[in-house]
Amino acid sequence: MAWGNVEQPTQLAILLSGFPKAVGDSVDYSFGTATAGSCELKFCSIDGSCHIGVSSQLVAPYVSRGGRFQSADIFFRVEPSGIDQFCSALRGFVPGQQNEAVLIGVGEW
Repeated sequence: MAWGNVEQPTQLAILLSGFPKAVGDSVDYSFGTATAGSCELKFCSIDGSCHIGVSSQLVAPYVSRGGRFQSADIFFRVEPSGIDQFCSALRGFVPGQQNEAVLIGVGEW
């Protein structure tokens, strides 16, 4: 999936830096384009123990298939240290190169 512009990975890392700062914190972020695919992310603090829920909606259009598209809605839990590692990877993105930032979910609720 392509980012809409080269600043977006850094912008997301800044928004998530130190997340969550308080119970009830949330961050919403969208990226991508209508033609290349898009992603909507919502990060939310789900309890007083700093557990974080991540909701993601991915949409990928396939114009060559008559305008059909695929989509997926995903929800998973992450720990604050996982957010920190994800932000570190986002800050390391280099424009024009293949980059990867992985947000690893943890266990069951």
